[in-house]
Amino acid sequence: MFPSPTRMFLTKGVGVHRYALTAFEFALRDADIEQQNLVYVIHLPTALPSYHPRRRG
Repeated sequence: MFPSPTRMFLTKGVGVHRYALTAFEFALRDADIEQQNLVYVIHLPTALPSYHPRRRG
């Protein structure tokens, strides 16, 4: 069985560039999460992960 997310935080960033991949990189930098591992979550179970402010995320 795959591990379930236990914590999450929300953030946002804007990136503009003529190439989409570079714009995505700029958006990650703007959101200050360029050093984080991003995962794609298809479905969150009924018991949602606990939300933490960005400082603890």
